[in-house]
Amino acid sequence: LLINNAGVLPQNRDLQAVTPQDMRDAFETNCIAPLFLSRALLPLIQKAAAKSGDAAMGVAKAAIIQMSTAVASIAENSGGGMYAYRCSKTALNMSMKSLSVDLASTGILVMAMHPWGGSSLRWGGPNAQITT
Repeated sequence: LLINNAGVLPQNRDLQAVTPQDMRDAFETNCIAPLFLSRALLPLIQKAAAKSGDAAMGVAKAAIIQMSTAVASIAENSGGGMYAYRCSKTALNMSMKSLSVDLASTGILVMAMHPWGGSSLRWGGPNAQITT
């Protein structure tokens, strides 16, 4: 089981302040590093999946889970701004989708998830996007 919770939210968030370096830094941490970490650990994850035999796809077999964010949603973006963060996390989602397609026959679960919510935790108070 690989859970990657890396992320960076650059200080420069609006259109006038964001820089090319902000974009590069966010992409490096939020998209590029998670993909290549997954690739580097894939032999071990594949070994775990094979050892689990006919177990159903899921964390009990083998999984690569990346922490994304709801602000990476194109459809849900009503606030604008946060260019580097939004773009890099949206790219993370696409890289994990591609990885899930590439690994579909292995039984390895690949997913990017929004971390807010959970059985014992609700972040965002009464305005949380996800409730439990």
